Amino acid sequence: MLPNHSGRLTTLAPHERSFQVVLWTVWTLIVAGFAFFKWYTHVPAEQSIDLLGLIVYAVLAEIGGLVVLTLVELWMEPYRFLD
Repeated sequence: MLPNHSGRLTTLAPHERSFQVVLWTVWTLIVAGFAFFKWYTHVPAEQSIDLLGLIVYAVLAEIGGLVVLTLVELWMEPYRFLD
């Protein structure tokens, strides 16, 4: 729900929700894929899995993904960010 100019909350249109769902799904898959890739590189080499490093890299991928996600939303739907 978003506030409109009268101060009342309004719901998003279905096409706006689907766009957000697609972006969030892509972001989730990228973060999960990055964590899987980091884990998979250690398994064939029979190295121990560095959980702290995995967490740090996943957090960095999440932050970078959120910045990119916000920029894509800003580029695709700039009217949503206006007051």
